[in-house]
Amino acid sequence: MSFLKEVAQTVYQKHKTNFKNIYVVLPSRRACMYFKQYLGACLEEEVAFSPVILSMEGFARKISRLQKADNVTLIFELFKVYRQFDKEITLDKFTPLGTSLLRDFNMIDNNLSAKQTQEMFEYLQDTKAIERWAEELREDPEELMKRKSQALTNFFSFWENLADTYYAFRSRLIEKHIAYGGLSFREAFNHLMEAVKELGVEQVVFAGFSQVSTVEHDLMQVLTEHGMAEHYFDSDQYYVNHTEHEAGYFFRKFRQTFAKGHQDLSRNYYQQEEPCEIEVIKVHSDVAQAKVVGQLLSEQLQDTSAWEHFTKTVNHTAVLLPDESMLTPLLYSLPVLEGDRRLSTYTNVTMGVAFQNTPFFDLIVSVFKLQEGLRKNDDGVPCVYFKEVLNIVRHPYFQHSVVSKEYREIAEGIQKEIISEGLILIPLDRILSWGDRMPIYRAIFKAWRSNYKTALQQLFALTEALVHLFDREDDPLQIMQDSIDHQRIEYELLLKFYTVLNRLQDILGLQKENIPIRTFRQLLMELLKGIQIPFTGQPIAPLQVMGMLESRALDFEHVMILSCNEGFLPVKKVAESIIPYDLRIQFGMPTYKHNDIAFAYTFYRLLHRAKKITLLYVDAAASKDGGEMSRFLVQLKEELLKQEGIRFTLSERILQLDMPDLSARVPQQVIKDEVLLTKIKEKLAKGISPSSLNRYIKNPLAFLEDKILEVREGEELEESLDQRTFGTLLHESLEQLLLPKIGQWIDEDFLMNHCTAEEVSKQVEVVLSITKSKDVATKNMRYGKNYILKKVAERLTLNFLEKQRQEAPFFLVAQESFHGHTMKIPLQDSSVIPFRVSGMADRIDIVGNTIRIVDYKTGAYHKENLKANNYQELLFHPEKEKIVQLLSYKYILIQNILNGELKDYAFPAGFDLQTCKVEAGFYFFRKLSDGFVQYQIADEPTDREGFVNYAEKFFTHLIQHMMREDMAISEEQAFV
Repeated sequence: MSFLKEVAQTVYQKHKTNFKNIYVVLPSRRACMYFKQYLGACLEEEVAFSPVILSMEGFARKISRLQKADNVTLIFELFKVYRQFDKEITLDKFTPLGTSLLRDFNMIDNNLSAKQTQEMFEYLQDTKAIERWAEELREDPEELMKRKSQALTNFFSFWENLADTYYAFRSRLIEKHIAYGGLSFREAFNHLMEAVKELGVEQVVFAGFSQVSTVEHDLMQVLTEHGMAEHYFDSDQYYVNHTEHEAGYFFRKFRQTFAKGHQDLSRNYYQQEEPCEIEVIKVHSDVAQAKVVGQLLSEQLQDTSAWEHFTKTVNHTAVLLPDESMLTPLLYSLPVLEGDRRLSTYTNVTMGVAFQNTPFFDLIVSVFKLQEGLRKNDDGVPCVYFKEVLNIVRHPYFQHSVVSKEYREIAEGIQKEIISEGLILIPLDRILSWGDRMPIYRAIFKAWRSNYKTALQQLFALTEALVHLFDREDDPLQIMQDSIDHQRIEYELLLKFYTVLNRLQDILGLQKENIPIRTFRQLLMELLKGIQIPFTGQPIAPLQVMGMLESRALDFEHVMILSCNEGFLPVKKVAESIIPYDLRIQFGMPTYKHNDIAFAYTFYRLLHRAKKITLLYVDAAASKDGGEMSRFLVQLKEELLKQEGIRFTLSERILQLDMPDLSARVPQQVIKDEVLLTKIKEKLAKGISPSSLNRYIKNPLAFLEDKILEVREGEELEESLDQRTFGTLLHESLEQLLLPKIGQWIDEDFLMNHCTAEEVSKQVEVVLSITKSKDVATKNMRYGKNYILKKVAERLTLNFLEKQRQEAPFFLVAQESFHGHTMKIPLQDSSVIPFRVSGMADRIDIVGNTIRIVDYKTGAYHKENLKANNYQELLFHPEKEKIVQLLSYKYILIQNILNGELKDYAFPAGFDLQTCKVEAGFYFFRKLSDGFVQYQIADEPTDREGFVNYAEKFFTHLIQHMMREDMAISEEQAFV
């Protein structure tokens, strides 16, 4: 028999002749609902007055006669009081502090008597005075006065005025007949006997309580002393008598006060005859827990007799979610049963969906970010950052199937225009012109101009526009049932939001303060974060989905608890008080340990009457918070289950999804047909760069898509310089700086006098002005990441020129010049095709008797990747791609020399191209100290003819592989 059913029967037998003046107080409204069900079953067909059945919070409100106020009202009332002691503080700065003060005042009233409260504030003030005295002792008084800041003075003033603020705030609320939770309880206790007499209360039944605040404990104690209280506890002697067990902490306190010798505190549920199976399941992802629950429910309810028992049982199964974010995955995982068995009919979700976890909330946050980020461009026109616009037009409300085609087309058109034109800061007027036919665009993109009243009106307009949007479905007959349900949720969200806006408008309308937008946002979010969107259903159903603490005083045959990981069971520590931890300990105020106690009792109480317990936890390596298995599970296995005569049996299993066998995965392949081979031949004849050859070696399929078929990914707008643009900035700046010296010697004097920091900065700006027409990211270089990157480019350019000054003189032959050479490649079918290797040389210069082809690199490199034993290594080791680039450049330059293709370039007098050395190498800007870096291939010939033949063998090997008809193009490395 469940605990509440047992209490209901006892109360019925004891008080059935006088229910009218009996109050039954339970831990939660959910427990009240179950108690009414059980009590109604006792009455059968009798007609009788019901006792007053309340939660503890409801009981306190009834006794105190104070209405609980919302947080926004309380913050404004507290601000008015606080301003009496600090005239300088603004509402904007006070709002975060006010939220903390409300939390601490609530804790004080819940746990300290009037005398203790006074002592605590005195102690706190004395402590801060000592800190101030210690601060003053550290320094010379004159120096201290010079150094003392207003912030420090305000800090100590805050602690001095804290007590006065508290007392004045309480008095103000009582005058207005409103309260926060703690004040309601404190006033209920202060006027307890007077109130119960006026209400005609004869007896108060307290049932199912464990963790209580001090004021709740004292309230129960007073009623007990006056013979007006009955107590029913749901505990087990295992943890009550175990002095170190946290689940029994409060029962041991009760036993010393109003529950001395109470029989309920010596009950033994854990050693009853009825067995209970405990199954511990380890899974490897959060969502997998929900899938397991769905599978278990499906298996459990397959049998007809099991289904009939399920439908007729009030408290059959509970699925408890310590991590409330698991609600949505769980609902999607509930099974669809065969035949006419509709599990949804027998399911109740007590938690509701938190407003702040909905797409609508995300849209509101995006709108605030957009409005708060408004700035003016160089022409003084109000503009908005492009990412904020994209966040909104990509929101599901602008893209989802329930949105009309017209809405989607406008949203997609805006995205394309922003990306194609490279708009970083977008004038508001232009956005409004894009969506001038749609009210939702006017509601979102009209400037608030730091006026909260305008913001309120625009948010009202947004709500109305969304209602209009959801009514514009093009073909209602095509809407699936889940889409209808989705819209119902959206309409519920809109209704809640509209109600909150009205409430906030009423509150703010009474204020004389100027409300900044940031404060308006804080207040709105404070109201929204407490909103839950409830699910419709039978309140008392066989399957209950609820939060962990909602299960207080309730019993179920089968209990499933998800997320049995540290951080969720119990929840992790959160420091949310301005009152120091040691002071809370000294005065008996709650800390994180009390939260652990609440979860411990809730967990162990669920074991009392359950026939089966299923505990799921996520492997610590996969858990989103990295929490290991809950300590409660460890205690269960290592302590409770080792007790003699225990009714529990334990089984454990690990559910792990089979990992894909990557070795068995068949890579994507493309068979070469005549059309494809023809396209490849055409590309080879037209010209292939060394980087394209490397692309083929690394991933032939990527080479095919990018270079042959020219498949391009969708454009994305980048506001910061990407690696390519950054490299271009360096290359083109150097080109402009050295441009006057093409065909001339560059000596140390030129580099020192003409390549100064001022000139470098000027040339970078020139390059940027040219690049702006081609690259979006360079449109704003005055601040942010782009400004930093510009300065980095200037510094790297200066460092490189300094290195060049040390290596001068050198003769500059050419810059950014395009070169190539065509050779004949014999194929396996004895045919011959032309192959042209070509590329852009950053620089060709002459040092001594050596002509060099130079490439600038802004990235990093590893020296071992510039060494190889033979050219075959280049085919089998894609990481040696830089060697392929330099070998190709060197080959092209030698062939250009041999074929007389450099005759249009100027060379130093007496320089012989036919006998000079030819080198190819890099300058790495991140490692300029390494100088001119060349590659090394151990068996590469040193003479020109031998090198040309050697390089052509490499190209032939590579192109023959590319043209083999019997070899498909794969996404795997070409040579393996």
